[in-house]
Amino acid sequence: MKEVDRLLRGEQGEFWYYGKSALDRYEKNKPRIVSVATTAGLGELARSFDDLFFPGLEGYDGAAVLDGVTFIFKSVDSFSQIPSFSLSPFNLIYSVGEDRFIDREGEYERLRSGGFEGDPRTAADWEELIRLAAWSDKVDLTSYFQNELPSPLFRERNRFFLEDILTGPRAEGALAFLKETGWIKAQFPALDVLSTVVQDKEFHPEGNVWEHTLETLKYRKERPMNLSLGLLFHDLGKGSAQEVGGNRFNGHAQIGARQLRSIFEDWNLPEILLGETIYLVENHMMPAAIDRLPYHKKKDVIEDPLFPLLLELYRCDLSSSFNGLDGYYNACRHYKSFKKNVQNPYRQADGSLKRGAS
Repeated sequence: MKEVDRLLRGEQGEFWYYGKSALDRYEKNKPRIVSVATTAGLGELARSFDDLFFPGLEGYDGAAVLDGVTFIFKSVDSFSQIPSFSLSPFNLIYSVGEDRFIDREGEYERLRSGGFEGDPRTAADWEELIRLAAWSDKVDLTSYFQNELPSPLFRERNRFFLEDILTGPRAEGALAFLKETGWIKAQFPALDVLSTVVQDKEFHPEGNVWEHTLETLKYRKERPMNLSLGLLFHDLGKGSAQEVGGNRFNGHAQIGARQLRSIFEDWNLPEILLGETIYLVENHMMPAAIDRLPYHKKKDVIEDPLFPLLLELYRCDLSSSFNGLDGYYNACRHYKSFKKNVQNPYRQADGSLKRGAS
């Protein structure tokens, strides 16, 4: 973030992190989404950032990806127009140019006490609170379970809101709250029904499919959006899969992968990210069967550059179900052998000798 701060200081206009993003800066979090108020107009932003794009969200004028972080810009005429919130301490501001925090309403004292004051009233208040809950242990959303969320939160397809939550270290708590308040049902009905899908206690003592899904997120070592989306939707197909030959959720990985494209049709998700997520969901059962499949049936999957990430999803999946990691280590050995064979001029990728080699 410090490199990005220096970059912004060199651009025309003033830049301020506000709301949850100012608190991220204060807490030294490393979020993937940052809200920025700026006196720079669209023309100045376009000249400064070659990849400036329009997020299509009310209240935001442009966005750009800098050093892997998406910055969402809101143009203002002056400091006084920076959005304020009914819930403290969200009114803390970080001035990028001055490299200091601006305490608008006694926010430092509230931060030191670790408490939040006031009631979230608007969709913007709720959005900041839920986003922060995915990143900070100072927010306990269980005290808000009886509240009713504003209708704009249910209507808007805000991929930045979703990404900030999913890439947070405490995403499972924020998602549980969104499920409780009906947001998951409104945005992802096929995901919502997973709480009604019971699993075999012998293999999944952690609970139903939804509970299992939330559990997988706890085991991430890194939290890229493609892995996080893959984990959230990896068992999506179990909600509609049929039992065949004793396999209760037959073909659920392929069913879920087919559903994903229509689910995200209105979310303006980057095509690359969607394609990577579909790959992870569609193939998430393959590492468990890697030593039983002939090479020609696993060739395309294992040769994909995303296969190491698929292994990471498999590790999270196994860890959440208390099945042990033997299957994961076995899949890693197979992949290591594959990589070694690819680099060997005398062997095929499947380990067999090339013609003429002896």
